[in-house]
Amino acid sequence: MTPPDVHAPGIRSAVESLVAPLAGTGAADVVAGRGAARPSGPTERRLPRALDEAVARLEASAWPEVAGSWSRLTPSGFPVEVTVLPDRTWQWSAEVAGPELPEPARLDRALRLLDRTGSPLPSATRQALVSHQAGRDLRFGAWIAGRGDRLKVYTELTAEPTAPGQAVPRGGRAASGPSGTSPAAAACHPGGRLSALPPGLPLPERVASGLARLPYGTIPRMLGAEPARQRTELYFRLTADGLGDLLPFLRATGHAEALRGLEESLPDGVRRLSGRRLGLSVAWAAEGPLELALFVSARTLFPAHPQGLLELAPYLTGLSARPCLVTLVLDPAGRAVSTRASVCPWPDGGRSRNGS
Repeated sequence: MTPPDVHAPGIRSAVESLVAPLAGTGAADVVAGRGAARPSGPTERRLPRALDEAVARLEASAWPEVAGSWSRLTPSGFPVEVTVLPDRTWQWSAEVAGPELPEPARLDRALRLLDRTGSPLPSATRQALVSHQAGRDLRFGAWIAGRGDRLKVYTELTAEPTAPGQAVPRGGRAASGPSGTSPAAAACHPGGRLSALPPGLPLPERVASGLARLPYGTIPRMLGAEPARQRTELYFRLTADGLGDLLPFLRATGHAEALRGLEESLPDGVRRLSGRRLGLSVAWAAEGPLELALFVSARTLFPAHPQGLLELAPYLTGLSARPCLVTLVLDPAGRAVSTRASVCPWPDGGRSRNGS
């Protein structure tokens, strides 16, 4: 199947094509983010309201020629991404506006969209993120995401220094915190190994103490916040030194056996991830354990065996979509990992083929 053109007027049809085969066909499922509804009338929405509005903003871009191919959200530049779960339910992420909106203005736009839902970001977190981005060189600024109409915001974190000349190391051993500080405090200190975390960002002690055990050279890249669920996620880029360096962090976060689950779930075990660029997410809510996941490019996970992706994520079978990222959710007890996979439309003129 050849995908529709994904310039601005074609963004909606491309998104609808992505979600149409997924779980659910009724209007109630659309509200829950379970799938695309079959319209019973000319004005009925085929997408959840929040996603429908996001697509409308993108299609109204002042730069329609590039509105479907400029984004850093997906490998193809498409400004909407759909994440498919094993039960074929789905979530979505999108740019907050077309390419004409400068990156420094995107966080404010995303926060205003959250405010409209009645679940604004807590003031301390909001201020920390706004202050962190001020005056920095940004790559994407912020994205919005949701399951159905429940919104979350993804905020870019950057290791670039706030003050001229204040160098922040991107790898190797960074300076530790001041004498007498705890590992948790050192992790968040401007001179510590996680110096890209925004000063003043509220972190529970159980989170900060775990982050302090991440390998040197780990770089914070993004914060996700879903106020309606009081859920926060931090996303990191890992070093290429191997997953063995994660063991102190895994033990500190109650996931000491997690690599055993990876070993049992992947062809070639954890060696399948060797030499690949990996991301890590750490998620927490007001109560409950930390949740950890690894992220890897679908293209690089099975470069010589595209069918391997379908064996790992059979719920992608039959989708006319380009796989983007594979999420490996780690199990604290070492059981098999669960997976999610994000997809986007193929570029203009591409062909649908899973695993590439």
